[in-house]
Amino acid sequence: MKTSIALLVVALTPLARADATKEACIAADTHAQELRRGGKLREALSTLESCTNESCPEIVRADCNDRVTEIRRAMPTVVFDVNVAETHVDMDGRAFLDRVDAHAIDVDPGEHTFVLSARGATETIRVRLDEGDKDHRVTWVVPERPTHLVPPSAVPRVLGIVTGGVGLAGLVLGGIFGAMTIADHATVTSECPNDVCPSRDVLARANATNEESRTFGLASNVAFIAGAVLTTIGVVLFVTAPRRPRVVVGFTGIGGSF
Repeated sequence: MKTSIALLVVALTPLARADATKEACIAADTHAQELRRGGKLREALSTLESCTNESCPEIVRADCNDRVTEIRRAMPTVVFDVNVAETHVDMDGRAFLDRVDAHAIDVDPGEHTFVLSARGATETIRVRLDEGDKDHRVTWVVPERPTHLVPPSAVPRVLGIVTGGVGLAGLVLGGIFGAMTIADHATVTSECPNDVCPSRDVLARANATNEESRTFGLASNVAFIAGAVLTTIGVVLFVTAPRRPRVVVGFTGIGGSF
């Protein structure tokens, strides 16, 4: 008795599996029709794949293949005409493509919003696709990368200010040494009028003062010359230093749907 039951189960198992496969195929065909009526052509095509294989009954498989042909004929397609292949595309708020090429892409009929991004620029393009629209071109000319103008170095201007400041200090120092030279000369003249000193002590003091005056005079000349040269260099550096650019370069792009 047990042996008979086991044999019956073994015999009925393939039939049960066949019925289950048939039901799954019919369900896929039915669901694909619902998706088709709802305008979800891409999802309908994906669903029909499960009822076009050899495991489905021939009549169901034939119906599914007919629906695949009809949907592919009605499926709109878009071609992204973009000058940068590494363009990311979002469609209706969801990631759609990581790069673009010249191939046609299946898209459900209806209104769609494409957001294209490349080189830091973004373009939003809205299109309406009807059933049967093929190779609808979505065009965008991606702008070149923005030119970031490097601000000129401030070193020349700072160096000019510093050099000019040192030069002015040299001129002031030359003036001080010059004043000291004049003061020493006046002292010698007052103590030894007409180059005649009243005593040896005064003469010795006058000689020392004259020596000091010559040193101050030499220092004054050197300071004046150095100060004048440095001041001139400082002015030249400051005046000829490059100024900050006033030009602002930004993105410009062309987008459209044709």
